[in-house]
Amino acid sequence: MSWLYERKVYLILAIHFFITSMLLSGCKKIPNEKIVLFPIAPLVVAYVDVGMGDCTFIKLPDNKCMMIDTGEDVSNNYSKIRQFLDNYSVKSIDYLVLSHVDRDHIENTIKLLEDFSVRQAFIPKILNKDLYTAFSNVVDNLVNKNVSIKYSMPLINLSGEDYSIYFLSPNGNQMDDYYAEFNSSVMPNADQINNLSPIIYLEYKGVRFLFTGDVNYSQENRLLTNYNVGLYSEFLPNINLENIDVLKVAHHGSNDSSTTNFLSLVNTKTAIISVGSNSYSLPSTSMINRLKTISPNCGILRTDLNGSIIISVSKDYQYKITTQA
Repeated sequence: MSWLYERKVYLILAIHFFITSMLLSGCKKIPNEKIVLFPIAPLVVAYVDVGMGDCTFIKLPDNKCMMIDTGEDVSNNYSKIRQFLDNYSVKSIDYLVLSHVDRDHIENTIKLLEDFSVRQAFIPKILNKDLYTAFSNVVDNLVNKNVSIKYSMPLINLSGEDYSIYFLSPNGNQMDDYYAEFNSSVMPNADQINNLSPIIYLEYKGVRFLFTGDVNYSQENRLLTNYNVGLYSEFLPNINLENIDVLKVAHHGSNDSSTTNFLSLVNTKTAIISVGSNSYSLPSTSMINRLKTISPNCGILRTDLNGSIIISVSKDYQYKITTQA
């Protein structure tokens, strides 16, 4: 018995030594690998690094999933999006917002539809889709997948338990339909296209987010006017655009957005710039300087420098920032 006992002990020690050696040899590789963190919290908002484009993944407190834009289908952009969806065990996307027609905001939608079901999509109301091939292809795929499609409009309310989501634009003159202005143009220009982007307000446990797509100063000014005269408060309870916690800076930090008046109102604590390598000198130095002057204590994060940026909000009114680079 003692001989068999000793053999068992030696065998166990040998197996333990082998496993330990393998683990240690594996650990040597860890410092050379990028460690990806996926924080767990009731609300998670991830600004996914899709290069020169936009994509925001939102896991809501009731486990619904929202995505705002999907980035351009280049490099490994889609794999980054898929990584977030998989790590948060997303099976279907409840709300997909496609802000406007530019490829850097919508092109990965087709791949997304191949892998996930989408329950509801919010898109701009464009009558002449022939002008925008990429957008037309995406809409065709949404239709083929039997996705419920609605047009992004001010005052859309997607609120749930403990959280509020409101669409605040696109706004026309005196809050009339912006789409009427857009579709009356034979060939809308870049500014008109960018201003199709809905400005979206999200609040959970007093922590407030603002998503701005590619809007420029004209939509910002219309939002300010509507807010200051109380038009939003007539329909949307408890909306507060002052001292926003997290602002997604419009149009990749372009100088035609983020005006002094707009930044003064939102006076954000954290500014997120979704941007990649580009020939437009974005983000604009002038815009960055305005932001620093108006909100000197604001933290500025950029996807080209920080990788994907994740904001997680706990039940006790606190939010934490995690970056992947």
